[in-house]
Amino acid sequence: VMYRNHAGDAMDLGVARRGKVGQAWIDGDPFSMMELVRSLRRGEILAMLADNPWDSRSMELPFFGRPARFPVGPVKLARLAGVPIFPAFCTWTRPREYEATLCDPIEVGGGDPDTADREALATLVKVMEEFIGRNLPVWFNFESAWGGA
Repeated sequence: VMYRNHAGDAMDLGVARRGKVGQAWIDGDPFSMMELVRSLRRGEILAMLADNPWDSRSMELPFFGRPARFPVGPVKLARLAGVPIFPAFCTWTRPREYEATLCDPIEVGGGDPDTADREALATLVKVMEEFIGRNLPVWFNFESAWGGA
């Protein structure tokens, strides 16, 4: 799942085609989220960045002892589709070599949607904090996690 980035779209599409991976774009179309929900309900897998909020739809939570903002999209999407979140990480081990790690699922609870989203996102952030803490030298983020908080 990606935001359109016209400078990188051609490269992204080429890489996705080689890997036989489909791409879903989030843009100004209000129905794009519904297509993602339908994809998840069909059993498809979606990959989303969860450590960098791209817009105002974010929530502030503690991260390495300081408040930081995280996107709420992944947990809202999981709740709407009725599917768990599987945190996944790729760790650079040496040039052109990565190790992929798939963590235990995080269920987004029922009841009050805001509470369910906050609890699931807090759990996801703790998983990220633990994994990143063990692999800090190779953590890559597009900007400071604490820049906007």
